[in-house]
Amino acid sequence: MYSIEPNIFIIEDDPVYLKMLTYKIDAAGYTEIRSFASGEEGLDALTKGMRPDLVLLDFQLGGINGLDTLRGIKKLRPKTKVIVITMVDDEKVKQECLANGASTYLIKEQSSVDDIVSYIDGIKKKKQSFRQKIMLIAGVVIISLTILLYFTLIG
Repeated sequence: MYSIEPNIFIIEDDPVYLKMLTYKIDAAGYTEIRSFASGEEGLDALTKGMRPDLVLLDFQLGGINGLDTLRGIKKLRPKTKVIVITMVDDEKVKQECLANGASTYLIKEQSSVDDIVSYIDGIKKKKQSFRQKIMLIAGVVIISLTILLYFTLIG
């Protein structure tokens, strides 16, 4: 079944920040949240067929770093939106993440969870709009087939 609620992955190795971020997003009404403590875990979930609409990705991870994780996400799921959330306030790192497919790059100290929730709201609205277009097209097809059948039967 098609859900308009975005499926969200959080890849964050700081358990305190992860818990806070998950709590705030859940409190905003989003419940399709899966969290991973490493880039490897997140990428493994993608290879097993999970399909997030959005990934909130810490840049500084133990093991495979955020940039390599980002590249892996984009290779496996090119249309998935990725927000890099980090303590690294470095323009070169930011540009490298954006060049590799990050939708945006947020500094933890400068960005609030409300900014992240607003971004998620935007994804939900796009999914709603897409669903409405599909429903309209399906309605037109059903009406057209009904008219065609009617004229076929009486003709």
